[in-house]
Amino acid sequence: MLITNFITLMKTKYILFLFLTSCLVFFWNTKSEAQLKKINDDWDSFVKEYSIEIQLNDTTNLKKVLQFVNNKKIVFLGENSHFVNEFSIIKRNLIKYFHKNGGVNLLLFEAGLWDVYISFYFKDSLDSKNLMKNSLHQVWWNDENISLMDYLKNSDIKVMGFDCNPSSPFSRGLTKKYFEKFSPQLSSIINTTDSLYFIYQYFNSLKNMSNFTSKKRLEKIDSLKNISSQNYKIILENIGNYRINQSKEDSLTFSIFCRSVSDKLFLMEHSNKKNAGKLRENLMASNIEYIINNIFPNEKAIAWAHNYHIVEMPKLFKNIDNNSVYKLGLYYYSGEVGLMFSQKNKFINKHRKKSIENIIFHSGFRNTFIDFSNQKNRNNSNEWLFRKISSRVGVYNTKIIPNKKYDGIILIDKVSASQIIKFYE
Repeated sequence: MLITNFITLMKTKYILFLFLTSCLVFFWNTKSEAQLKKINDDWDSFVKEYSIEIQLNDTTNLKKVLQFVNNKKIVFLGENSHFVNEFSIIKRNLIKYFHKNGGVNLLLFEAGLWDVYISFYFKDSLDSKNLMKNSLHQVWWNDENISLMDYLKNSDIKVMGFDCNPSSPFSRGLTKKYFEKFSPQLSSIINTTDSLYFIYQYFNSLKNMSNFTSKKRLEKIDSLKNISSQNYKIILENIGNYRINQSKEDSLTFSIFCRSVSDKLFLMEHSNKKNAGKLRENLMASNIEYIINNIFPNEKAIAWAHNYHIVEMPKLFKNIDNNSVYKLGLYYYSGEVGLMFSQKNKFINKHRKKSIENIIFHSGFRNTFIDFSNQKNRNNSNEWLFRKISSRVGVYNTKIIPNKKYDGIILIDKVSASQIIKFYE
């Protein structure tokens, strides 16, 4: 009887405990939801107050964007995916508008330092499509960027690349053409070595991205690396023989070529699977400083790169003041996004509730620019800028603190996948 009463008492207490717990959870959740609605209302008000509508087919409102970046030495234009057609459109619009109206006269691409330079050296002998294919990484070979090349070919804007990695195998023909006027033998060894290095770089990247551990394959990669390294050292040792009584233009051209070769040697000697990304970031940042401080010290620049690079590179600057830099990230809200390695395009129409995309989407505009470069003090309206929130890299979710990454963001409502032009198309 005593045991039965004890069990009944325990059941009653357990039921009471469950009831009280349920009440507590109910009231807690009700309070949290009310608070969340208030927070979200504040966020919406902030976004609507600070957003500017921009159009893909009209540059009128870019005047309002220009006012936020006009006093900057470098404006970085990012993108959270390489394969979005509308990113190329809006970047082209910004480049043209800032060049015509903002005094920007230098364009920097996340593309090979030498590839871009030698391509634009010969720009008058190339049509726009081949200018693009000789200079840029294939991820940006699309019709919108052919249109950009039309503009660049016929304007006075200077164009440079800052990547330590070569971006196109087609620029080898231009390299051969340039050096032949100094020495057919020099031209031949450069052409052969560049070809070997491009093959080495391709297979080495596969090795870093996968279990590319076949002993025979690894030996071939090492062989390509050793031959390329030896040849590039010989080239650097002997190239000085052709620099006597050079013109100012040829002197600059040789300097850029030697710097690009030094970058390749550094990567071959020091790069591995763990540090490859960091080394590349450091070399790209160093190349931007070289271009800005040594070649075009009096020019304002736009730099075209992935969102990740526009955030990381300025941290590595030694001789460029970060206060003279504006970092503009590009995101999409919905649509079809292209993927690398011939994967099928992916359609995106959902984002996490507290994401950059969802928050900025509440601007009420189809395409939105929002500046938050002056938001230094946290409050209810802007606190999403100071907290870790979801955002997309390509089609995948990650988390960032917005005001530690960017000065402003552009969100495109609906996007389409870029139609990448094939190598021999």
